[in-house]
Amino acid sequence: MTTRKTDAENIKNLYETIDEQNLSDEEKYKYLTQNDSDILEHKARVLKIIGERGLGALMNDTKWLRLQKVISKLEYPPAYLEKRVTDTEFIYSDVDTDTISFIGDWSPYYMEGMPLFFDIEYLIIIPRRKEYLGTLVKAMTVDISEQLKDILIKNKIPFEMDHANFVIFGYK
Repeated sequence: MTTRKTDAENIKNLYETIDEQNLSDEEKYKYLTQNDSDILEHKARVLKIIGERGLGALMNDTKWLRLQKVISKLEYPPAYLEKRVTDTEFIYSDVDTDTISFIGDWSPYYMEGMPLFFDIEYLIIIPRRKEYLGTLVKAMTVDISEQLKDILIKNKIPFEMDHANFVIFGYK
């Protein structure tokens, strides 16, 4: 008697075996986004929305992966706010980007970090954060704007400035 594996079991096996293959992060990302049936369904939905809205791509997997990698060269991984193609509204519109005290999680989506690249409409990167030294001491602002700008230019990552924040458009 043969038993068919469920989609969930197949996906679980896909993610378990990927670690055994000794692939780079880039190879893992590409392999998983081409072989995970849930991701392929999601990508089809995203492509439909992109077509309906008439958006054009400004970034691709290679550029997103390069950005993800070069962020590690900064003093700290800056926080970011994301707008996904599949979002009906930008839920972070009221965030005060001058009082951010957290850092960004730039790890791959399969490690619960960044979203799938093809679903990123834009990222707002906040190159400043408040560092609290104690309850009686005023918070210090750490600004890595110049470092970030240099890295983006050097790696040919297109960006725009929005006040003191960097905006990376996946689509426009």
